[in-house]
Amino acid sequence: MGRFPHCAAVVYGHTHEPQVARVGEVWILNPGSPTERRRAPAHTMLELQVYAGRIEPELIRFS
Repeated sequence: MGRFPHCAAVVYGHTHEPQVARVGEVWILNPGSPTERRRAPAHTMLELQVYAGRIEPELIRFS
């Protein structure tokens, strides 16, 4: 967030472990994986709703 001062969200993957967290004004998001859960407790994906610059993330669990 120091490198991107106007960033509203950081979305990352690769770990397959879902995360929906807020650090200050910034969302930290990892969708997990709908197909390969590895160490994650469930298969997941992330849906983002964006309204007038406001982000609303929802983690969807499949199992």
